[in-house]
Amino acid sequence: MVETIQAQKINLLDLKLKFGLERNNDGEFFQEWQENLPELTDLEMAAMDEVKQEYLHLSQYPLL
Repeated sequence: MVETIQAQKINLLDLKLKFGLERNNDGEFFQEWQENLPELTDLEMAAMDEVKQEYLHLSQYPLL
């Protein structure tokens, strides 16, 4: 029997623990998202790295 979980009652950490999900760092995972894009400046790359770190942290440990 399939167990239904309400979306508002679960977070990414719960899913990782229950289903063994793992983050994929393969840069080629969604290749179609990387075609015909403009180059980012060093400042833009630094900002994106900061956003990525914050997102990864909050996705595992959401604010109450």
